[in-house]
Amino acid sequence: MLSECGSVRVEYRMTGDKEVQILRMTLDELINAMEPQARKDKALISKCVDGLTEYAAELRQKAGDAGKEQISALRRLVDELAGYWGLDAKTVDHVTAFDRKIQEVDQAVHQWTPTQEHRDAVIQGLYLYAIDMISSLGSDGARESVTECERLMREIAGFWGYESPALDDLYAQIRASLKDQEAWENTVEIGGIQ
Repeated sequence: MLSECGSVRVEYRMTGDKEVQILRMTLDELINAMEPQARKDKALISKCVDGLTEYAAELRQKAGDAGKEQISALRRLVDELAGYWGLDAKTVDHVTAFDRKIQEVDQAVHQWTPTQEHRDAVIQGLYLYAIDMISSLGSDGARESVTECERLMREIAGFWGYESPALDDLYAQIRASLKDQEAWENTVEIGGIQ
């Protein structure tokens, strides 16, 4: 059975005793449908990068030279996130902004404290990044990066005293997504061959 809704076609097929819905659309239709969410995701990642920069500044102030290795790793992550999500470097060069912030905090006399918005964006952005990597890279390709995102989320949450049951739910969703991706990869039909 085939029904049309605008230019998007929905097809229903019977497979065994189940009816399966198959959504069919052109590539342009798919892009138009995904664009609003992609803009929201990019905005969240941009805030996440800003939050990671603020976290690095606070870490630099509190840990001093002892935190140099972590700050260097955070700088690489900022660069990686900006590249992965295609953040516009012409508008904001996130790595340069990171370096400026670290220099600024070295001169600061007040205690550095990120806003709650920055804190939320870091956790949510790292979660989104982990989930997106799973579907983009596959379970094997994403496993190490996803584990590192989860470790960093826990580290940052602990640093900020940001513990809540919602964080445990995010970690569980990341693990479940990785398992689901792995199961899908092991059972997907390609050309009718399972």
